[in-house]
Amino acid sequence: MAGAAYIANTTDSAFTMTLPASPIDNDYVIIADGYGQWKTNNLTIARNGNNIAGAAEDLVGDAKYASLRLVYKTTPDVTSSFIGWVIT
Repeated sequence: MAGAAYIANTTDSAFTMTLPASPIDNDYVIIADGYGQWKTNNLTIARNGNNIAGAAEDLVGDAKYASLRLVYKTTPDVTSSFIGWVIT
């Protein structure tokens, strides 16, 4: 859900979180590794059809105690494709 914050606990196993399917400009999601387990059990952040940092790829959280704020941007980049979710 846009505008929400999540602590993604991968202590027991790796899993996937899916970003909103129809975000609008400046929607955001905050995701944190509050338990320091992403290095051992990665968190996959599924793009749900939208780019992440201009790439059509899912994002993998693999650093202990990482915190991500993803903001959706609809401004075209230099190649005229949409940037999508930007990591801030």
